Amino acid sequence: MPSTSNNVAVHPDTTHLNLDSGGTTLQRRPLLRVTDLVAGYGDLAAVRGMNLELYAGEVVALLGPNGAGKTTTLLTLAGELPKISGEIHYQGKPLKGPLHRRVRRGFAFVPEERAVFMGMSVSDNLKVGGHTDRVLALFPELTPLLNRRAGLLSGGEQQMVTVGRALALKPKVLLVDELSVGLAPLVVDRLLDAVRAAAQEDGTAVLLVEQQARRALRVADRWYLLRRGVLAGSGPADDTDALWESYVS
Repeated sequence: MPSTSNNVAVHPDTTHLNLDSGGTTLQRRPLLRVTDLVAGYGDLAAVRGMNLELYAGEVVALLGPNGAGKTTTLLTLAGELPKISGEIHYQGKPLKGPLHRRVRRGFAFVPEERAVFMGMSVSDNLKVGGHTDRVLALFPELTPLLNRRAGLLSGGEQQMVTVGRALALKPKVLLVDELSVGLAPLVVDRLLDAVRAAAQEDGTAVLLVEQQARRALRVADRWYLLRRGVLAGSGPADDTDALWESYVS
């Protein structure tokens, strides 16, 4: 299980402090900072007072039971839902605008529903995101399926197209919602490994919503636990005792 490096500490102000080769302390600011976020549908708040930070090159798992507000959080960060109140800062500046504008600024969003064009071929689906060769390097099993209509693929193959297309953009921030739904465990592990590789190799900051907590923690650096719309705890991925205590407290 990946974990935060020994030379990184999380302080109360949640700035990460790295030590360079000479022992000098270097501050690392969050790529995405969420402060006192209230989000929901109309005047109905599903998430209240959320404070969350995401750093380049890390995978953060957002965990919690059904109805906790996890998807609402991702939809708000992606620009699919307007926030009710609070602040969202990206690269130190307020984050505003709908999803397509955030994509141009370096965001990618993988929704729970498999976002493929069912009537188009796999090849044409991948061209939408560009960098087809990169997707096929991540998921070579798609190569013999390039001329097949995406609607004829299995659920796992469709999710490979969706995730691969998002990763091919080399986003700065990747938001992933429940990619394991209805998929075989081996396929889920393949997808999660690809997400982890994006963080390690491309420096992508990943916020991963996942019901299968143990699988998510295998590739995560940190976790947040959301219950009834409120953050109930957070910690490093290897501190599972604190996570389970937060679940039952």
